Amino acid sequence: MPDGSIIKENSLEAFSAALKEHAEIIEFDVERDLYICHDPEIPVDAPTLEQVIELVSGKCVLNVEIKCPTSTDATCSILEKALKTTTWRQEHFVVSSFNHECILRCQKRLPGVKIGALFEAVVLPEYISTLAAKGVTNIHIDWRSALMDMNCGKTMYSSAKTLGLEIWVYTVNSKEILNKMIEYGADAIFTDHPEIGK
Repeated sequence: MPDGSIIKENSLEAFSAALKEHAEIIEFDVERDLYICHDPEIPVDAPTLEQVIELVSGKCVLNVEIKCPTSTDATCSILEKALKTTTWRQEHFVVSSFNHECILRCQKRLPGVKIGALFEAVVLPEYISTLAAKGVTNIHIDWRSALMDMNCGKTMYSSAKTLGLEIWVYTVNSKEILNKMIEYGADAIFTDHPEIGK
């Protein structure tokens, strides 16, 4: 926050603050029972996916990361419902997960919505081709993996780009790494500190 105050992460207050600061994308994790929470231990005051969708109301893109596989179908149902309104469009949502079976199910139910496969690895070109053939549109990798790829000829980057996939990098919290990821060619960058981009 500009005034130095601290807001609890993954709270409706935090999402409201992000909107006030004109965030282009808000990323959050969907746990069991559609609660928004980074960790499996869900706090008693955790908001739900429906509450966040109602609050944001199409004002920015939402990157919905599915943390709990059993929430996949319910998450798709909520997004399908939102897309039937005049407030939300396909380009307002990105669905991602480390569980690639989950995102492939989402791809079938949410045509036109970006689908991101999450990794903490330098991904082999063969697997990138497999994902692209099944409708995955994004590769989401941690900055360390992007840096490794950058230092080894950008094979992963080239494979993804040849197939038309976007590469989004998480979680970049220093200006030095931000500049490296811009040099790498990341299409989007996740950060806890958006001020480093100014």
